[in-house]
Amino acid sequence: DYWVLDGLDLSGIDIVVCEYNPLYGSKIACSVPRDDNYDRTKAHWSYLHYGMSLRAAIFLMTNHGLVFIGTNRAGNNAFFVQEKYIELFNFKIPDLNELEIFVDWRVRESRDEVGILSYLPKKSIKEILFDLELIEITKKTKIRFSDTIC
Repeated sequence: DYWVLDGLDLSGIDIVVCEYNPLYGSKIACSVPRDDNYDRTKAHWSYLHYGMSLRAAIFLMTNHGLVFIGTNRAGNNAFFVQEKYIELFNFKIPDLNELEIFVDWRVRESRDEVGILSYLPKKSIKEILFDLELIEITKKTKIRFSDTIC
């Protein structure tokens, strides 16, 4: 969650692994609005309105001197390391202008309106989350899920 991660003291931390919501796409740094009692199971019946976008995680971690180096195969956990360690990696660091491959949603965890796993395809997810509120992190403005669809 963006708000929890933003509140942590990351001084002296060399590696961070954080969850992101690939459904929010790769273009906009966004998160669910801050709510210290947030519960994704209550925020929306699908359980899919949660967390932050990958771009929001990158924005936040960059401000702590951490560099994005990739994600897990499921596309929901991002990996960051301190800049001083980048030369130790024998692979190309991802281009921040080409993050689409990291938001290829592979986790099928959607629920129907009574809480049963529904395994909805991405197209259907976009339709049910369409009007839900998010915060654009860099501008601190309210947006809708539909704004993340590019």
